[in-house]
Amino acid sequence: MRGLVVLAVCGATSVASANNLRCKPCTLPILGAHVQVEGSIDDAPFAVQLLGKTPLFQLGRIELRDVRIVAHDRGHGIDACVAGNVAGGRLTACTRLPPSLGGIEGMHAADIRWTLARGPVTGKGSAHLAWSTRGVRIDHGHVELATAARSFGTAALGAATIHAEVEGDLSHLALEVRGEARLASLDAAALHLRDIVLPLALHEDHAMATTREPLRAQIASAWFELGSRTATLATPTLVVHDATPFAWTGFLSDPHELSWSALSGLPKYFVAVRRDSTSESGLSSAPSRVPATTGNWNTPNTLASAQ
Repeated sequence: MRGLVVLAVCGATSVASANNLRCKPCTLPILGAHVQVEGSIDDAPFAVQLLGKTPLFQLGRIELRDVRIVAHDRGHGIDACVAGNVAGGRLTACTRLPPSLGGIEGMHAADIRWTLARGPVTGKGSAHLAWSTRGVRIDHGHVELATAARSFGTAALGAATIHAEVEGDLSHLALEVRGEARLASLDAAALHLRDIVLPLALHEDHAMATTREPLRAQIASAWFELGSRTATLATPTLVVHDATPFAWTGFLSDPHELSWSALSGLPKYFVAVRRDSTSESGLSSAPSRVPATTGNWNTPNTLASAQ
């Protein structure tokens, strides 16, 4: 029966029997994708040497393109890896499969390790994936991501890292995320922040995120450059987003509030002026006095400046 099924799938360029398969190439269905495969599978003794490719491989809502699949028997199991392009980089995910065709056919879960390279975001991680007719679920997911320094308009962001634990429905991107994000620096006009740490506890649903409380970052040091003066902020904190749902696509353009308990390096009062996006300097001429001992800065709407 297995030989007949394999012959029907593979066509004239393959040779199959009850105990082995030779593909040059075969077309095999793997998790819903039609994969062109070259290599061999032997049942007695069990041995696998396969190399596959497909233009598109979908795992839940994650799409990999220009995909390569490699499988080799290694002692008591099969080492299998899938590599594909995603998010501007190359994702490689590997797992250990059972050492028999029957064991592989009966699989409904796997432990994987993955790396992401050659893109604006790099990283690595691990997860337990389970699949059924209802979709794909991720448990015990560990994520480590990093980005190099970059600029967005007039804002310059330093190197950033994310360490998080992830679980939930991968097919519908309904995920619980807990962890921490770190940003080495942020420089936006006169504002300068260093060593920003943001605890993460949010629910991801498709492209929308929801938090139970505002995302509040701690900052090691912060200051304004105000002409010839430098205003240093004491105990600065940054509310990155309130507790309402938000889309990651608009995250950078949403308001963010910086607050502090005191300022040093300025006279008793400083002037807060509204940013004017049409002016060359970014400042309008409508100042209002604010005590120098406390304050806040709502981006991108307001900016502090010296009197």
